[in-house]
Amino acid sequence: SKELKEKWIKKWSSWLRRELHKDKKELYKEVSAVGTAAIKTSELLKALGRNGAEKEKAREQIRAMKKEFSIPLLLKGLNDDNFYVRAYSFTLLKEISGQADDFGYDPGEENEAIRTAMIEKWNEWFREHRDKLHDKTP
Repeated sequence: SKELKEKWIKKWSSWLRRELHKDKKELYKEVSAVGTAAIKTSELLKALGRNGAEKEKAREQIRAMKKEFSIPLLLKGLNDDNFYVRAYSFTLLKEISGQADDFGYDPGEENEAIRTAMIEKWNEWFREHRDKLHDKTP
């Protein structure tokens, strides 16, 4: 009958709304527990060049990575076109690596050839120390 069909649709709709609401609440709890959704690894360096919360979130996410993954990412950031990406990559690289020697690297260096030579020194350091970094977080 038509009444039975409408009653069933109303009951089903009510159940569906409750379930959807429950899912949203669970999703909200998960996102709140982490703070916000993670930035894709491929976007982390770009995020370092932005202002505000996204930059801070990227910095924290990089700090939370294993050194064997964060250091190569930061080494790549040392030669980025964006000064801020270079500067924050350098700062994080020194912090995470614990390396006191900066190998003469200057994120403000405009001459790409000079920057590349300094980055190669960092790459040499990483190749020599890579095995000592496995499974260690900052």
